[in-house]
Amino acid sequence: MLSDLEEEEEGEQSEDEHEYEGGQRERIISLNQAEQNEASDNSEELEARGENDRPVNLQNIPPVPEFEYFEHQQPRHDRLLHLPSSFNYSPNNQSTRPSPIAFFKLFFTDSIFEMLARNTNLYASLKQVDKQTGRAKYWKDTSAAELKIFFGIIIYMSLFKSASVQDYWRKDGRAPIHTITRYMGKTKFEDLKRWFHVAAPTRNTHSNTPASRMQWFCSKLNPLTYMLQEAWQRYCTVATEVSVDEMMIQFTGRYA
Repeated sequence: MLSDLEEEEEGEQSEDEHEYEGGQRERIISLNQAEQNEASDNSEELEARGENDRPVNLQNIPPVPEFEYFEHQQPRHDRLLHLPSSFNYSPNNQSTRPSPIAFFKLFFTDSIFEMLARNTNLYASLKQVDKQTGRAKYWKDTSAAELKIFFGIIIYMSLFKSASVQDYWRKDGRAPIHTITRYMGKTKFEDLKRWFHVAAPTRNTHSNTPASRMQWFCSKLNPLTYMLQEAWQRYCTVATEVSVDEMMIQFTGRYA
């Protein structure tokens, strides 16, 4: 008896499911037919009014603006390198490729590091007085050789990242041992990071206008940017077509 009742219930459920699926299919087919009929009615109406073949009104399109074509001072050319004769570099011979430090020294010369050391010492001496106690803070003048170590540690940190700066000088076994930090202590590194200055320090202030703030900010970097620009122009001539893929000016919008 129970088996017969179960078979009857299953049969009724399967019939209901078939009826539901069949109804769904019929509704979908009817909707598709209605959409096709509506589309055909719209196209027939447009053809009857002649709007399908209506030409585009070109009078509403603005004319092409006039502009002056840029004329290159030099003929079309690829990138040209003007490396010093001491490099003896040949693009077709990989064994003559100079080391990365050799290219770095082309742009960051000894004169640049001497300028950075001089301006950093001036800025530290100007700011070393504690405003709360009125006593001079301890500062030992840096040098060009010390700033080279400082730059090397910064480049090293960009390649081997850590959770905090203090981890590079940890010796308790909880962090890797970074041998590069043997050349400079953590206190000296933090002092240089705090007092590092590119331009000669001045007591001049700027107004609150955006143009004045931008001019003041650029003046902080101008000595270095000018020297790097001269080096680029001396050692490399860019190609006729140049693609700039990064934003190099201040941007206050939402998307770059």
